[in-house]
Amino acid sequence: MVEQRSKTMRILHVIGNLVQGGIETWLGWICRNVDRQAWNMDFAVASNSPSNLRQELENLGCRVYYCPEQSDPMLLIRNVRRAIKEHGPYDIVHSHLHAMGGAALWGARLAGVPVRIAHSHIAVKPPKTDSLAGQMRHKIGAMLLNRHATSGLAASREAADALFPTGWDRRPGWRILHYGIAIQPFLNNAADGAALRSSLGIPAEAFVAGTAARLVQEKNLVFLVDIAAAYQALDPTAHFLVAGDGPMRPRLEQKIAERGLTGRFHLLGGRNDVPALMTRVMDHYLLPSFVEGLPVSLLEAQAAGLPSLISAGISSEVDVLPGLMTRLSLNEPASRWAQRLHEIRLQPRATARRAAACMRAVPTPRKRSAAPTKISFRNSAGARKSAGNSMETLAKPSNRPPASATRTSMAAPAAKTWRSNAARTTASDGAAAPS
Repeated sequence: MVEQRSKTMRILHVIGNLVQGGIETWLGWICRNVDRQAWNMDFAVASNSPSNLRQELENLGCRVYYCPEQSDPMLLIRNVRRAIKEHGPYDIVHSHLHAMGGAALWGARLAGVPVRIAHSHIAVKPPKTDSLAGQMRHKIGAMLLNRHATSGLAASREAADALFPTGWDRRPGWRILHYGIAIQPFLNNAADGAALRSSLGIPAEAFVAGTAARLVQEKNLVFLVDIAAAYQALDPTAHFLVAGDGPMRPRLEQKIAERGLTGRFHLLGGRNDVPALMTRVMDHYLLPSFVEGLPVSLLEAQAAGLPSLISAGISSEVDVLPGLMTRLSLNEPASRWAQRLHEIRLQPRATARRAAACMRAVPTPRKRSAAPTKISFRNSAGARKSAGNSMETLAKPSNRPPASATRTSMAAPAAKTWRSNAARTTASDGAAAPS
């Protein structure tokens, strides 16, 4: 049992934007389900980009500040420090900015924040073909991160190795933390999808392959349009869709028109009904990304029981139902991707019940250097949920004594979630599920 703490823990998440994507979706689940009497979460956004999540976060009691510019490390240091001085104090600053997080955490250190967490969400380093300035920014950012972070979290081993210093897994408080998702929304979407398909302009009997992703370069969505075009020779009645928005939308719209896919390739924009799209509209999931850390959308696709065709470079750490995953190299042409999709299109999807059971049964990996702390949360209905390594335990500076009471802010305490590192969830059948 967790001891009651009189002090509310204040956490500032530093994030690149609040446009709906995997990281933002995950943080939204946390904010919707966290005990707000114990945890107070605010957001510092390192850009001036439009946000479709700000209003929801503010309705949940989170405050949102804008402190650009993440492309200028000195300005970012100053802006983060100023935000903390004006709106703090904060107990924890948690950066989601990849290499530029080093500058954000330096600003947090200057502001006197004792716990500073670096979080690597993506397995990417600047390629050798990148500009010298780009490579130097990454190198300097990683150096600052190593110097000013008190702990590090990564979505996968590949994401950790891409950003953290050599030997990170032997350092106390540095570890892999797999995402958790809410399963219940995928169990509540058994209704006929004909009406939803009709609202999107998709015939009820059409084969539909889709993805949920931000419209950014690393998702390789231009190639996805090429796959869809090649697939028309195999099934001219097939439809493709992308749920998400981003800066590449004009380029994708142009590409769709050029390939003659208008009316068959649907850019849906940001959606809050992704579970319904996956369970009631999509027949297969496609993710030909160049780079990923641990894609939240693939966890969602597995919760929906969707067979998935994904790029070979995506970490196997995301596989909860391996039988649903088919991998293919990005060296293969779009025509081969289309052919492979056609070969596996009759693969049956997993039932929602089986998918949920498999996701709840995922074992908790153990780090070699430290055993996880198990913490139980209870409500008036009895056993509700359990959480693993807490933020305070993971991020505790070496000169602080062990905390007598710990909680988790990283694994959303939803009644029914998949947790493979931060937590194992146990929920009573009568527990309320997150929406």
